[in-house]
Amino acid sequence: MGKSERRKGVVGEQDVVKCFREYGFPDARRTGVAGQEDGDIASAGPYMVEVKRVERLDIPSWWAKLLGRALAKDRIPLLVFRRSSEPWKVCVDLDYFLMLTGGQMFAPGVEWKTSDIDEWVDEPSGPSPEND
Repeated sequence: MGKSERRKGVVGEQDVVKCFREYGFPDARRTGVAGQEDGDIASAGPYMVEVKRVERLDIPSWWAKLLGRALAKDRIPLLVFRRSSEPWKVCVDLDYFLMLTGGQMFAPGVEWKTSDIDEWVDEPSGPSPEND
């Protein structure tokens, strides 16, 4: 990994820390060590946060690694990622998401943005099974 890629990762982690602080985690901070057992962001409540600020997404691989580490520490995995000129996105288990939202998928007065999943992946994975 080159110097500019590392710098982009550090800036990405700093952006995510700022968001966590603004939304109720005042002690959130970067761990500062790549591959840290406790994730990229410390003091983020029950969450183990992995931050990816890259152009080429590999969500399944990142999620598998994060999930294993988070479950071993009894933490809730959050994969936070973005590419240039895109907003931050979060990957979380569906069951946990539904528990967080209480099944409320829409709120009055909230403008929801939608994204096409094809924009998130570099290569289509092919047709999905009919029973999925």
